[in-house]
Parts: sequence; C-alpha cells; structure tokens
Amino acid sequence: MNISFYKNLYKFQKFILLNLLITFQFFNLIACHNGYTTVTSYSNNGDGTYTLVLESCVEMLGLEGSPDQFYFEFPAGTVVDSYFPSVVSTSSGDDYNASTTNGGSRLIYETTSWLVAHNNNLLCANFTITLSGTEPTTFISSRNAGGAWESDPGCTETISIPISLLPCGDCSNPTCQDDLTIDPSAPTFNNCELWSGDNTNATIISYHTITSGPDGTLGIVQQLSPTNCQLSDADIQYALSNRTANLYALGECDGIPISASTSNGGNSSTFNPEWQGLIPNTDYIIVIEVALLSCDINQTCVDYYYQPVEGCGDCATPNCPVNEVPTFDDRDYTVGCNSLPSDITNTTYVSHHTVTTDANGNIGLVQGVDINPAGCISRTAVLRPLVNTCNEVDITPDNINANAVGSGFNPEW
Repeated sequence: MNISFYKNLYKFQKFILLNLLITFQFFNLIACHNGYTTVTSYSNNGDGTYTLVLESCVEMLGLEGSPDQFYFEFPAGTVVDSYFPSVVSTSSGDDYNASTTNGGSRLIYETTSWLVAHNNNLLCANFTITLSGTEPTTFISSRNAGGAWESDPGCTETISIPISLLPCGDCSNPTCQDDLTIDPSAPTFNNCELWSGDNTNATIISYHTITSGPDGTLGIVQQLSPTNCQLSDADIQYALSNRTANLYALGECDGIPISASTSNGGNSSTFNPEWQGLIPNTDYIIVIEVALLSCDINQTCVDYYYQPVEGCGDCATPNCPVNEVPTFDDRDYTVGCNSLPSDITNTTYVSHHTVTTDANGNIGLVQGVDINPAGCISRTAVLRPLVNTCNEVDITPDNINANAVGSGFNPEW
C-alpha cells in the first residue's frame, strides 16, 4: 500500500472542501441585487392616512441569481394599511407574494420558488401603499437574497419622501383662509395662510370652504410668497405652473371632483380655474396643492370671485321670453326672443325661462341664435323645479340632441 499516495489524497480533499466553503461564503457576501426605487407620488389624505406610489425594480440575472425577497420598511409608528399589487410575477410565472411583518411596518414580497426565472435583467412593478400612524419622511427599500445578509448596509437604501404639509383644515374641517374679491384681474389677497419652517421639497395642501355665486359660478386665483428665490426662478415657476385645485361638495372630498369649466380664466398666466353650473349660494370645498422644489415660501393667499355673467331673468325670477309650440316641427324662432348685449365676447350668458312639461312629464328645447361668427358658442341647459329654484339640484337632459339638429343643441327631458 502506498501510504504517501493516500496522505496526499486526503490533503487534496481538504483543499477542495476549503475552496468550496470559501466560494460559498463569497457568493453569500454579494447576495445584494442591483435595482432602484423611486417615489412617483405621495399625498397626505387629510384623514390620518397617507398614500405612497412607487416604482421599484430588482435585478434578476446577476451573478447572485434571483432574489428570494424584497421589501419596503417604514419607521416605527407607521403602519401599512393596504397595498397593491398583492403579487408580483416574473415572465415565467414565479410569484412574489406580499405580506406585512414587523408590526405592520414592513411590506415584504417573498417567493417560495426554488429556481426563479425572468426574461429581463430587471423585474419592475408599480406599488401603491396606504399608510397610517406617524407620517413618514423616509423608508428603506431592500433588495437581497434573504437570510443572514438581509441587514447588510449594501442591500438597502433609504428613500426620502416629499412630505405633504397641511397647515389648515382637512376634508372634514376646511378652514384655510380665503377672501372674496370683486375684480379678479386686481385681487386684494387680504386673508392669507402663513407657513413656517422649511417647506422645500414638499407638497402644500390647503382646504378652503368657498361659497358659489348667486349665478352658480366660481373662480379662484392664488398668490405665493417665496422666501429664498425670485418669482422668475425656475423652481418657483415650476410651483406656480403645476398647482392643482379640486372642487368638491361639502364632506365629499374623497370622491370625484367637480370638473372646472376652464383651467385658466385669464386672470393669471398659470393658475385661474373657474366653475359654472354650480348650485347657487352653496358652500363647496376647494383643495389646492402646491408642489415645491428647492424654493421655499412663507405665505399663500387665495381670492375667489364670481364670473362676469350677462343674462335674462334670474333663478328667483325666471321671466326670460320663451315660445311654446306643440311639436319640434312647429318651432318658430320669430317669437319668444330676447335681445343680447352688443358685445358678449368671452362672456357667459345665462337665461332663466319658465316652462311647462306636457301631460306625460316630457319637454324639449330648441333655440335659434343670431351670433357672429356662427358656431363660436357652446350651450348647455338644465331644468329646476319652479319652487325654491335657486337652491335645487340641476336636472340634466335625457338626450342632448334629440332631433340631431346641426348645432347639436336640442335637449329633451
């Protein structure tokens, strides 16, 4: 027996074992995956909850193989209430299933598949996460293979959240300052909200209670007061140009907003929404959002106004002329007419008529207009009960052009 041969073989086996162990540990040490996470949007919902929308991608085809898990970790005191999606799937059908851990502060996506396959280097998804508790300013995004190395600093990144500031009011208590102005081209901006501290890289949200006009119209303008930049600077111009205003019925600002009649009524180069067809003399909520970058502000001022309206009659006295005929074919535009002002360019003209339905509760409307140039107007019509007309809800037509007239205006109820 060659004893020397077996000794050498034993040493060789130990060498292989040692190398295998070193190689195994080496791959564990680099078990962090490339990728990225970005905040698409963030909002303070005004009811103690916050909505965070993310895009996140994790590397799938690196040397370390596909990850066992990835997660988003929020600070203590912040809880994940809901999330979407609940499953992220690869191109081959391997699933990463979502759950919450760590007392609800961690949203984790894990797979039980042994060999995860994907046809792209990055697996990407959009995530919508609703949070409650302490409003977060940062969170951790982790992409790793799981196991003992998940806490390694190289496997995680801390993401900053552009916070939403709510200095005044919320949906249930819209108390932010505003003021009625007579002339929106020269607003007074007397009642303002003051903002303290550092407001950069934040979204300022204000909730206002504003009353519609007696004609059902409303418009707003807003002034921002920058502290560390000029109005001509790019960052404050971004804030001015990207403001939003949503109008809601009282107590319904989590629903669908009432669409503005125009996004800019012309009294501002960047922000001047107007609404028409509202219930007259009625309180509404306006929610205004201002997204700031590096330029800070210390004051916002909101003025509201009622649009200049020409008209015939009003909601309390609907006495504008109207001609009643038996059928559509009997229409006659030579009677029941009223004269318009000489110049109503860029003006809303509202006429209030008293009409009577037939025995079956039906009624139709056609209108002849002498306008120059032709086709430069748009028209709408609604019904309201004759009693308490000014405070009733509009009754919209069942058919907006029942007989297919060329103007498109032939509503029937």
